[in-house]
Formats: sequence, structure tokens, C-alpha cells
Amino acid sequence: MMQRAMIVDALSTDPAVIIADNITQPLDVTIALQVVRLLKQLAARHGIDPRDIVAHADVSPGRKHDPGRFFPWERLHREHGVGVWPDAAKVAAFRDAALPDTRHLAALLRLVGYQVDGGTPDGVRLALTEFQRHWRPDKVDGRADRETVARLRALLAPR
Repeated sequence: MMQRAMIVDALSTDPAVIIADNITQPLDVTIALQVVRLLKQLAARHGIDPRDIVAHADVSPGRKHDPGRFFPWERLHREHGVGVWPDAAKVAAFRDAALPDTRHLAALLRLVGYQVDGGTPDGVRLALTEFQRHWRPDKVDGRADRETVARLRALLAPR
């Protein structure tokens, strides 16, 4: 299946890049570089810090799932300064911390920017699933294990 990327700028206050077809396999390098170029152009044009670029799924948990768990967020951050990625040393430091209860987990997800439907267990599970799709793509099950929560806390730690 051919992968394509297109820019959508229907509302100048809500720029977006959409990758046609939810990514179900690692993104082709050529396409990934085109996406990086588009993201950086959009960020410059709209005065957006490239680190503030997020996935559609991050702003609409449970409703949208793109770009999918195969989108190379870690690489985009490491090589191009796009998006954020949790610092490995900070993740390690948080790995042994106690797991939060549902209410506290909902609060942590909100601090990262996720909409959590009323803080209910189902709402938290939806938001956590999208969090994992972005920041823990090797385990997307909506469950709060130590690694997932450590990555969440590391993202919230001062830079």
C-alpha cells in the first residue's frame, strides 16, 4: 500500500498534517522526511514550537487513532526536534514509583494534554491507550503498568 502525506490547513488556527491511511507498518523514510519538512514549515508559519506537535489521537482519544503506533515519534524528536520524547534517565528514575490510582492517573494524563472523559475508568483507559500509541508503541493496551506510568511522569518532569 502506498503511503502518502498531505497538508491540511482548513483553519489557519488549527493547522494539521494528515498521513493518508492509518500507519500500520513503519513509515517509509522518504515519506517520513517529507512529513518532517511539512511539520517544520507549518510550525514556522504558525509560530508553533516544533516540540508542541502532537498526534490527532492525542487530542481526540478514543475517537481518532492516527497516525498510529508505527509513526516514528522518538526518531522525529531525536533527529529533528519535532514533538517530545521522555528522557530515558527520567523514565528509569520513575520506574519503581508506586502506580497511581485512577483519579491520579487521570490528572497526570490531563497535565500532558489528554482529554479524560470525567476521570472514569473507561475514560482513563481510552486516554492511556492513545498515550501508549504515541509514547509506548510496543505495548498499547490501555493498562497503567510501571513503564507506561514512568514515561508519563518523565514527560511531566522539568526539562
